[in-house]
Amino acid sequence: MLKLRKQKILFSESEEFYRSLGIIDYDELEYVFNGMKRYKYDMSKLKEFDTFVCAFYTVPHNVILTLKFRKMNRPTVLVADGIYDFANSNFNPMVTKYNLTQFEPIIQDFFLVPGKLESKLLKGIKSTINYLPSRMLSMQNKLPLPEKAKVLITTANNPYFDEREKKRLVSLINDIKDVLDTQGVPFAYRIFDPYLKDKLEVDEHLNDTSMCFENCLTNYSAVLTTPSSIAITAMYHDRAVGLLTYRSTPATLVAGWSFFDKELFEAQLSDFINLEEKRLKFQRRVVANYIEESTDINSALNNCSFDFDLHHNEREIELHIN
Repeated sequence: MLKLRKQKILFSESEEFYRSLGIIDYDELEYVFNGMKRYKYDMSKLKEFDTFVCAFYTVPHNVILTLKFRKMNRPTVLVADGIYDFANSNFNPMVTKYNLTQFEPIIQDFFLVPGKLESKLLKGIKSTINYLPSRMLSMQNKLPLPEKAKVLITTANNPYFDEREKKRLVSLINDIKDVLDTQGVPFAYRIFDPYLKDKLEVDEHLNDTSMCFENCLTNYSAVLTTPSSIAITAMYHDRAVGLLTYRSTPATLVAGWSFFDKELFEAQLSDFINLEEKRLKFQRRVVANYIEESTDINSALNNCSFDFDLHHNEREIELHIN
């Protein structure tokens, strides 16, 4: 019996990174990770691979490998590992140092991005596929709420991009902390950034960083965060989510609450800690934007290969007819 050759996929970044997005093993597929190390290989050494997948938009190695795979007429895929954020795409130093705007342009054949809205917004740039990284939502069953209200204050991995944002964010969190203290509302931090930990004087005993975010959520009924994928996770589990607003850039991510100063937070605190139902219903609709009609990364990559082969065959037929 003829044995079919395994499809071989070259992933530019680490295995740990792609496993966190949900990549699983299949008998008919073979994965090779850390592929960016092969950017100097000529095409004769890359022909063993059927598809190239990368995630770090600004890494020159990914550009070089993408161009080589496209010359070989092999599908290339760019993967966003979290929500699209305008500020991050335009002002993150990792993007600006190359004088780039993230995701403009996209030279890969396909772009995997979380969220129906985000897919539509970015569709003018590249053919998009809406998928849900497993690290955004690894548990299907909703977590039970704690018996008593408790607030978690956290941030994205890169919550600020200049000195003014640093100061505004620190000031906003300190103001919120003062209100929680005054009202006797228990809270804790989940802060990894050294600058923020220092300026906020975060007590390590109150810094809940020892477990993954979803497990951490079991201790909290409400979450305050800068724009981040974890907001989707928290809203899925019916936590009240307040987005900290300290910049004027466009926002694709919304939640049940948005706080930009002490006065507003003080006025809305009761609804926030008591999980006002109308806002929770709105949050569930927001979450649906990311879950409904989405697929996992494995199915998304399979769709890329199928669509690429289909379009390639259509082009071959057109050339043959003409």
